[in-house]
Amino acid sequence: MQKSAVQHQVMQVRAAALSHYEDVARKLGLNPQPLLWKVGLTRQMLVAPTQLIPFKSAVALLELTSEESGCDTVGLMMAEARVLSDFGPISLLLMQQHTMRSALNTIAQYRHLLNESLAMHMEDAGKYTLIREEIMTDHEGSARQSIDMAVGVLMLIFRAILGEQWRPQAAHFTHAPSSDLQIYRRVLGCPVQFGSD
Repeated sequence: MQKSAVQHQVMQVRAAALSHYEDVARKLGLNPQPLLWKVGLTRQMLVAPTQLIPFKSAVALLELTSEESGCDTVGLMMAEARVLSDFGPISLLLMQQHTMRSALNTIAQYRHLLNESLAMHMEDAGKYTLIREEIMTDHEGSARQSIDMAVGVLMLIFRAILGEQWRPQAAHFTHAPSSDLQIYRRVLGCPVQFGSD
């Protein structure tokens, strides 16, 4: 059998994706260091925001943190802790956008500098625009925390551009409901549906 000419490429993400991780882990009563080691990461790897780390490890870290803490809203806690400057120089470019659509186009254009494993699709549906985010990962098991974080971070970006008063019409998740809906309401500021397509 001949070896494929195309080697399997490991998806990577900037360490900035895990900004504030240690604070969130400690808030949940966990020591972050052993959890980082368990997924093949170190504290030093997270110090430089532009450092590339395996996306699979970042996903696994959030899921492991959720399991160890018994908290199923780790992803939203991570999103809530973020600030726009965590995106580095791209945050300046995002702030220059005046519409949601131009911000999404900017994110799509520079996706390779933010998170190459995040797919985003926009679709016009009458007077509404549907935005679908998907996580593409080879992580075995759930990526629920990463999905929640991605949606929460998108809300952060939109509010930074469009103002704090901006609210989506609704947010839909394919996963089951959380035990703590309060953080969903606080971070997303809209009705939330679970088990939705």
